[in-house]
Amino acid sequence: MQNSLSRIIQIALWVMTPNLVSAQQMPTLPPNQLQFDFTDKTIEFLWLSDTLQTRFEPYAAMLIPIELKDCPKLFYMQFDLGAPNSVLYHDKVLQIREEYPQAIVSGDTVVLTDFQFRLGEIDVLAKEINLIEHGKSQINWKDNTSMTVIGTIGADLIDGRVAVIDYPAMELFIGKEIPANLRPQLILTDMIFERRSVLLPAQLGDKNLMIFFDTGSSAYELLTDRETAEVLSCDTLVEQNEVTSWDRKLIANTVRTSGTIEFAGQALPLKHVTYMEGVSDAQAIQMKRIGIGGMTGNKLFINSILVLDTRNKKFGLIVLPLPE
Repeated sequence: MQNSLSRIIQIALWVMTPNLVSAQQMPTLPPNQLQFDFTDKTIEFLWLSDTLQTRFEPYAAMLIPIELKDCPKLFYMQFDLGAPNSVLYHDKVLQIREEYPQAIVSGDTVVLTDFQFRLGEIDVLAKEINLIEHGKSQINWKDNTSMTVIGTIGADLIDGRVAVIDYPAMELFIGKEIPANLRPQLILTDMIFERRSVLLPAQLGDKNLMIFFDTGSSAYELLTDRETAEVLSCDTLVEQNEVTSWDRKLIANTVRTSGTIEFAGQALPLKHVTYMEGVSDAQAIQMKRIGIGGMTGNKLFINSILVLDTRNKKFGLIVLPLPE
């Protein structure tokens, strides 16, 4: 959830109202530095669970296995489409260098050059990849079952490609074209893919909205404004959790609903919606005015197959029957 609110607001302004944002205000998007072939590949992913203040969350983060040359330990990176570029965690890189010097040859402490790694079944060369500070914890080199996260795989992985997130099968497909076996089941619909950010059109009641899609967010089905959440609420009970966005403490208020939200002709049950206390009224009003309805992540699609064609800016959704 870190910084997700700020992401929504920035992307809303960049994509929907470029005339309101001057070139001086708009940060330059770094070029895509990931190089790998277009051969169809399927990566098995894992879920990292976590405990929030009021509940256990089994789908806290989507992790992809990563292998490094000359290092026997299997690591993981979080798959986060809210991040336009992949990054590595500085502290983890230092520990890997110390234990296995040949695994990360570049000695820079800010950015690695010509960094090679294997992401699931994909051999990737990152011409450059930034190092960021992200906590400090020791790698347990003796425990082969530990899930050590060393970085984030961002939207640069799917840039110009097709991504299929099969949530029930826990598989991520990366390729050049939509798999032929899925096409008959899809209603392909226009989406926005700008500055490596995914915005999906949705219908919520009688409203047509654009929803920022972020696989780095799993805690909330739909993050929206307070007015919308209260209209959809079917209960007076509010679950509250404290979250952080750009070092600001906000309160996430989650209420139960009994409606649906529609993407690409498919209706998904909407069991909970969340709004934040602490976001400025001006930001909320601006987002609502330009049609940005909020953000969703993995939780809403957990029983679906989501297809994103970023080259043609189309998407589709297959909703699978609920398990008995």
